Amino acid sequence: MFPSIISGQQKNGKVITQDALLDSHQIPQPNTNILQASRPALMVLGIACLLCLVGRGTLECYAIFLISLENELGWTRTSASAIYSVSLIVYGFSGPIVGWFIDRYGPERVYAACLVVVAIGLSLNSIGESWLLFMVSQGGFVGFGVAGLSAVSVTVLISRWFKRFLQQAMSLSHAAAGAGILVYSPLAERLISATGWRTSYLVLAGIAAGTSGLIVVLFRMRVGEGNPVHQQQDDPEGTKSGPGPTVPDALHTVGFWGLCWVYLFTGVASYTIILQTPVFLVSLGHDIEFAALVQGANGLLAPIGMIVISQLVPRFGQTRIILLSYCSSILGVASLLQYANSHNLLWLGIFVLLFGFTVGCRAPAIASIAATLFKGSSFGRIYGMITIASGCGMSLGAFSGGLLYELTGDYQAGFLLAMGAFALGNIPFWAVLSMRR
Repeated sequence: MFPSIISGQQKNGKVITQDALLDSHQIPQPNTNILQASRPALMVLGIACLLCLVGRGTLECYAIFLISLENELGWTRTSASAIYSVSLIVYGFSGPIVGWFIDRYGPERVYAACLVVVAIGLSLNSIGESWLLFMVSQGGFVGFGVAGLSAVSVTVLISRWFKRFLQQAMSLSHAAAGAGILVYSPLAERLISATGWRTSYLVLAGIAAGTSGLIVVLFRMRVGEGNPVHQQQDDPEGTKSGPGPTVPDALHTVGFWGLCWVYLFTGVASYTIILQTPVFLVSLGHDIEFAALVQGANGLLAPIGMIVISQLVPRFGQTRIILLSYCSSILGVASLLQYANSHNLLWLGIFVLLFGFTVGCRAPAIASIAATLFKGSSFGRIYGMITIASGCGMSLGAFSGGLLYELTGDYQAGFLLAMGAFALGNIPFWAVLSMRR
């Protein structure tokens, strides 16, 4: 008969029950409006997104050059795919090196150097005649340069400038990388059709070199020092905070290896499909322009999917949403298999919708989990080591797709490999306690 005041609180002399507290809407709700971040932070995010777009687009458009290189230079599918695989291996194994440079010299200097390296690699591609030269220029220069423009650099930079909107900022940066496929795939196709593949590589080199003008802004903002507002909040007395976990500390955690597992198997699955899709469509009788359009459509949906999924995570939980994304990717690949058998464009549309919407959407989750688990002065090196698994997975997927085609004469084996790898990639989000969200 009497109101319960157990666990109640007093406010202005009145006792407020726990039920009243719940009814008063004082429980904070997750804020996902990243536009409420400070203007300098948004400027840093915008530049980082543009650099991601240039880097990822430059790397992925090799799939559009693939047919021209095979026809003119007489390469087999396996040898042409091997160049792309090497670039992905270099991309992955460069992660710790890039992370060390960022921790020591700051992201702005790393960005500047890597843009120059990418421009040199693309310029060498334009004069390439031998397979070995492309191994060095595309595999070495472009692979290393893009590594400095993509995952490690942007994750370290954004983790220094965002706290409350970290998940959303990571999603936007990775969405920009997906948009790179949308922009660069049709751009490369039109350049090749109009000027040939050699001149096209020179144009792309010019774009990379021209983008370096943005680095001046990053230098003036001293972005490597991080968000000054967060520094004051985290360290109001002006003392230095702890260094955080070291690389050996990270290597002894289950979370580190769980993130590596996700990157490895998801990379195998995604890049078995990404590299082979254009040539698969051409083998079915479509022209290269149509193949580039489909590749670009996947790039268009990828950033949209990342942004939408980042908005769903606070409401439904990251683990559930990630599971849904893996199921969507598997069904997308199954639709591509069905299109090979039926030639019904409806199945191709379903593939673009399901696969394109979810390709790459796991990367922001990996980055935000890593930034939370391993925050500190060694984060760049730790996250760089995690991306080794990404590079290995992408390389293995790209090479396996070409090899399985050479061995079997069709694409079914590669597509089945991708579906199995997607299923395996989801396991740590459920099995590793520190990765559950």
